[in-house]
Amino acid sequence: MKLKRVIENFFLFALILLNILDFLEILEGDFDIVKKLVSWSLMIYLLYHFGFTRILVGYKKKIIDSLLVIAYSLFVVKDLIFIFLHTEGLTYFEAVSTSLRIFQDSITYWSFNTAALLLIFVAFIISRNEFLVEEKNLLGR
Repeated sequence: MKLKRVIENFFLFALILLNILDFLEILEGDFDIVKKLVSWSLMIYLLYHFGFTRILVGYKKKIIDSLLVIAYSLFVVKDLIFIFLHTEGLTYFEAVSTSLRIFQDSITYWSFNTAALLLIFVAFIISRNEFLVEEKNLLGR
């Protein structure tokens, strides 16, 4: 448990440092992309850690949380592709940027539609009778 806390603190410190360097415009394009990837990864981790289902229905269901995190990640793919394609000064990620430029439309289409289907599936699961909603939560009020 202590190692997990050390890793979390390391990533938060690295993210703060990268944001300061980005604000001072010291970061090159590659490190800016790394900063954004770390930021999105930490956001996704926090959403999974706090649990969507605890907020929505009052108790935690890991499978629903996992599906919601995957759907959220798939919605973010479009933004990450945009960042890769419009960041100047890439050296390490140039091949990735070229590949994304070629497959941008199909990746965006499939990631968006898969995320939408996952959200519809999760909504169907939550709406079933066996998944009871407690009173003290977002849906219970």
